[in-house]
Amino acid sequence: MIVKEIWMFSLSKAMGHLFRLRMLLWVFVLIMILGEAYCQTQKKKSSAVLPANADEMAFYPYIDEVSKRIITDYAAKHPQKLIVIDKTAMKLYFYEKGQLQTGYPIPIALGSDAVNPKLQSGDGRTPEGEFYLYSKVSGHSEFAYFMGISYPNKLDAERGLKSGLITKKQYNQITSRLANNQRPTMNTALGGEIGIHTVLSNSTISYGDVTGSNWTLGCIALEYMDMQKLFGQVKMATKVLIIGETYKKNHSL
Repeated sequence: MIVKEIWMFSLSKAMGHLFRLRMLLWVFVLIMILGEAYCQTQKKKSSAVLPANADEMAFYPYIDEVSKRIITDYAAKHPQKLIVIDKTAMKLYFYEKGQLQTGYPIPIALGSDAVNPKLQSGDGRTPEGEFYLYSKVSGHSEFAYFMGISYPNKLDAERGLKSGLITKKQYNQITSRLANNQRPTMNTALGGEIGIHTVLSNSTISYGDVTGSNWTLGCIALEYMDMQKLFGQVKMATKVLIIGETYKKNHSL
């Protein structure tokens, strides 16, 4: 009897182990099936946002659909030369005749506060909105190349006047210069001297060093070779569109 009970107990334990083993096997198979289904779903999602024409664009240059719509719509409405800076994507785009040019987008570095739009002098932010190039300087002693951007624009001036950062006289000075594509007044509490630049090229600087972190005071910094190329492609009064999260929220509809 004892032997039989021991045998039955052993058999019961063995059957229990076998049952648990079968259950673990089924769980493993179920995990594999669910994992494969998830991967297929993710592939479909990723392929849905890729450009339809692979020959037209070798890679997907936009960080999200909102950025894509804003940038491509603006480029279509401004068929002349156009620089677009997407602060979220940390990229600079160059368009001509509504088409993204070969070799773009390129990496950039921004102000130390790369998220928020510039409000005033010394805030370390890169502005957002519509601007133009008011200057092109090669042989710059500090940056090699520098292209001035027309910050503050009219909306910045209106905001500054409303908040009390600038006077009515300063507002009139800024908007008057903007109306003639001139260098806007920059000696106000709104700040200024925002531009696109690089750093002096030397043997210790490798591609990626300039744009590896956000280090400027609000300007847009490019790698030396990228800046050389862009400098030769644009002209004075070229339009510049700078978008970030705030701009996209206001233009997402």
